[in-house]
Amino acid sequence: MNILVIGGSRGVGKAVVLGMSRPGNVIFLNNREVDSAVSEVRATAEELGATVVLVPGDIASPEGANNVADAVRERSDRIDLVVHCAVAGYPVDSLTSTPDQLRHAVEVNALSLVYVVQAVADLLGRGSSIVYLSSRGARVALRDYVTVGGDQGDG
Repeated sequence: MNILVIGGSRGVGKAVVLGMSRPGNVIFLNNREVDSAVSEVRATAEELGATVVLVPGDIASPEGANNVADAVRERSDRIDLVVHCAVAGYPVDSLTSTPDQLRHAVEVNALSLVYVVQAVADLLGRGSSIVYLSSRGARVALRDYVTVGGDQGDG
């Protein structure tokens, strides 16, 4: 199975990568940049038997998503599963968050799913699946969580 995990270096994304790591699976691991967390996830996933291909890139724009898709195309002509786990949050309340912070968070947290799926559409075939994972901020208002979910603020 060929799996593209968007935002697979920490938290839920890391759990997805490790949970899908078994012999025969190729995991295309996306993160904005390759850092120690990405390297650690890759090493652990490969110990579990998966083949891991790093496809770094910022998926917060159509161009970035296309770059990630092109990196996948260099290694495969299909994706069986796309799992979107990327998140950008800024721990500030809505009145102190800047428009640029909010814009970037919306691009990563919501629009990037569209960007990525459009970019890899030709790699998806009959039976391919797309999974979009979110956090509890999508269901519950959390203090200073406006860029990911509802914002309680002080009143």
